[in-house]
Amino acid sequence: MTKGDLVAHISRNTGLSRTQASMALDSIVDGIKVGLRKDGSASLTGLGTFKMTRREARKGRNPKTGESINIPAKNVIKFRPTKGVEKSIYVSW
Repeated sequence: MTKGDLVAHISRNTGLSRTQASMALDSIVDGIKVGLRKDGSASLTGLGTFKMTRREARKGRNPKTGESINIPAKNVIKFRPTKGVEKSIYVSW
């Protein structure tokens, strides 16, 4: 599903115009970003939790040349869905 698909879905289900639905979606995404920056996590009841974690520096290998490389440490964002979301997704597979 693309952002456009999601905006259309929100618009159909809420009666908002596509512009208003797009603004609402952008506001949600911005709120998640603020939560990650401020607290390191953002939870949406019924959907799941976004959490920022630290991935330590490590050694890697260039697959093309086989040369050893250093991969720097960085922050990564992980998402953990609620049990209800997991059930609804995995049952349909």
